[in-house]
Amino acid sequence: MHVEGGELKEILARPEGVLGAFLHGRLLAAGVAFQNLGIGIMSSHHTDGEIIHRVVRKMGYVTVRGSTTRGGARALLELSRLESQIPLALTPDGPRGPEGKLQDGFALLASKTGRAIIPAGIAATPCVRLNSWDRMVIPLPFARVQVFLAEPIVLSQELSRDEISASTDLVRERILEMERLAWEKLGKDPLKELPPA
Repeated sequence: MHVEGGELKEILARPEGVLGAFLHGRLLAAGVAFQNLGIGIMSSHHTDGEIIHRVVRKMGYVTVRGSTTRGGARALLELSRLESQIPLALTPDGPRGPEGKLQDGFALLASKTGRAIIPAGIAATPCVRLNSWDRMVIPLPFARVQVFLAEPIVLSQELSRDEISASTDLVRERILEMERLAWEKLGKDPLKELPPA
């Protein structure tokens, strides 16, 4: 894995805490890239959620059960209660998409907790792309994984609904910008790899 945009361990150790945000289709690549860093994530209540929960805990992640479609409000509340030294990561376009359409919950979480949002772009080659709503990227053995991290975005703790929505749009722009850089770095055409505008 190669990370650009700052020293990862320093970014994760920011005193106010961090909230990484990346596309759902990069979950597998991110899961391998960021293991054993003690990052807090949300894992599904679905049938396969228990298996995933156990696997990711063995990979060094801190898990809270829930999703935006089932137990999401409770899970976000539990994530907000995690100590600031536990970095968090969410896929704000999940769990059902459409790809690249971010939901506002993560921006609200960042606003209420004071955590800095770190938009991330993640690319891998060689990889397989699934024919799923998120076009999941599955890195093949010995794949190069490229990560680009944007400058942190710190939101005010008192934001209106419109300001939360505008913040979500800003984070989406930054994630897609980092995605473009990551795919270009690996010699891929970003227009074929990124979600539709």
